[in-house]
Amino acid sequence: MKSKNKKTNKWQISPLLQKLKSPAEKIGFTTLGILLALWINNLDENRKKREIEQKTLLEIKAGLQQDRKDLKETIQGYDYRVYNAATLLQYLSQTQIPRDSLASRISELIGYSFLLANTAAYETLKSRGLETITNDTLRLGITTLYDVEYEAIQTSEMHLSEVYNNMLLPYLMQNMRLGANEVSPAELQKILQDRPFQQIVWQVRFLNEATMDRYTSALKVLETQLAQIEKELNSGRF
Repeated sequence: MKSKNKKTNKWQISPLLQKLKSPAEKIGFTTLGILLALWINNLDENRKKREIEQKTLLEIKAGLQQDRKDLKETIQGYDYRVYNAATLLQYLSQTQIPRDSLASRISELIGYSFLLANTAAYETLKSRGLETITNDTLRLGITTLYDVEYEAIQTSEMHLSEVYNNMLLPYLMQNMRLGANEVSPAELQKILQDRPFQQIVWQVRFLNEATMDRYTSALKVLETQLAQIEKELNSGRF
């Protein structure tokens, strides 16, 4: 008659646990189990934090890459407006003034840019907590870009907007035929004798140049942060 093999319980207490007789031994083993569970839990929490940090850095990187393209294009626009205003002032200082070119330069005074930064990823970072980014230097650089550099651009553009809306446009609408192919002799005589117009053009040139410098400064900080983000993503932490 075949004997049946005795089934073993896979959850059977190990011989080591069976040997724990004293309360001190049982408490020590229980404490060890708790510490091991906490260690495993901490490992899991740290893994989740690293995943959130990686996701945050990738989101900010994508936003900054788009901002870099926009900043470069906007700098070109400001550079042209500085050139246009400087050329207009040069025309007004000449004895022979090309009235058709002057009309073109005056028409091109109208227009300015506004910063359209991709701040969604940064707002998400703030909602998660700035400490989500554990690299102190990188965190400081990112906050400096958004809270200092971008804010400085917006302030500069606000001043430029005030000059356009409160000084330049009212003057042009009152004294010039906007869109004309050339400046009339009467209009030319008017602006040559009108010192306020030349002062307005000078302010437009100055503020465009100052705002362009703000954009250039922000672009440098942005490039640095993109390089730092790339370095952090490739550091082996994620």
